[in-house]
Amino acid sequence: IKIIAIFFGFCFNITSKGERQFPIIYLKKFEQSVKALMKIQTTPSRTGRVNAKVSSKKNLLSFPAKIFKKIIKKVFQRHHRLNTYCSYWLKAKKLAESLKADIYHAHDLNTLIPAYWAAKKTHAKTVYDSHELFTEIQTWGRIERYFYRKLEAFIIKRVDKVITINNSIAGELVERYHIEYPQVIVNCPPPLKQGEANAYDGVLRNAAGISLDKRLVVYQGGVTQYRGLEELIEAFTYLDESFCLVFMGYGKIRDELEVIVYSKGLNNRIKFLPAVPQKELLKYTSSADLGVIPYKPVSLNNYYTLPNKLFEYINAGIPIIASDLPELRRIIKGYDIGYLFDPYKSESIADAIKYVFSDKERYAAIKANTSKAAGEYNWNKESKKLLECYSLL
Repeated sequence: IKIIAIFFGFCFNITSKGERQFPIIYLKKFEQSVKALMKIQTTPSRTGRVNAKVSSKKNLLSFPAKIFKKIIKKVFQRHHRLNTYCSYWLKAKKLAESLKADIYHAHDLNTLIPAYWAAKKTHAKTVYDSHELFTEIQTWGRIERYFYRKLEAFIIKRVDKVITINNSIAGELVERYHIEYPQVIVNCPPPLKQGEANAYDGVLRNAAGISLDKRLVVYQGGVTQYRGLEELIEAFTYLDESFCLVFMGYGKIRDELEVIVYSKGLNNRIKFLPAVPQKELLKYTSSADLGVIPYKPVSLNNYYTLPNKLFEYINAGIPIIASDLPELRRIIKGYDIGYLFDPYKSESIADAIKYVFSDKERYAAIKANTSKAAGEYNWNKESKKLLECYSLL
């Protein structure tokens, strides 16, 4: 059975073991620039001076041209993301059809259109893998949100299988569209082998320049808005110098956060590291003492969040503190692997950190419980569910 997994920007072959092969092709995003379209050129004379006629014409047109340029730029910026998607959909559809797969696996709603088109054209099956409650992502504008709601309502009943990451999103999709209950498959990493975590102890500390006598908290993943990262930094003003924090990843607000860290005099205790390859990630994570997930419930999608980092922390064998949100609460409380806090309050985050470290026996018990959770949430187990879904289509 040939299976093609479609991500925004990439297509992957899926092996018989449920693994993704190296991307076949990169689908370039919409690159047309308003600035390039609106550029006004002048014609230099042989002496190197600008031709007087051209210059005078430019002066006559400069004011209306600037106004027109601003209008066009505003329109393009507002709809740039949809333009990007349209360009991607056309290219992805063409590529997906040429691959002639038996199953097209669409990762999130923004890839469902080319997957559905390709499947219809080639008489194949379609799997819709809803990693998010996509229509409720907080960054969508009114037009984008309306479009995606209509799209999802139309296509979701026409695909062959729906997969999602947790029961909250599964229940929401059932309630909205009256579909069969989706298969819940969690995106977990494979667990570290027994004793492997100890073998890499200190990798993260060495990279960040943090000594072994410090209590090390790690945040890994996107450094972006709505993730409570400003409050996380503020929380360290309530903690003594034995507590350190490492941000590991990239994002739009990283520079802003670095400025905040320096302004508060925390630059010796809070460090920023680049992202590491996925295969190396748990080696770094396992040398921290505590993982943190401070997401804010700014949308229904965020409220139902179940980020990959939760399972990365679990499989790395470190305790977790996280925002008090339904899916995070269900796993963290259910397995007793950490503590919850209010992501809007820095003091609440600080109190959660103090609670985990305040009792050595409690910390050891929480850490031991991560092994039980890892036995349930790992890719060795979840991949079997995925392969079973494919086999039943």
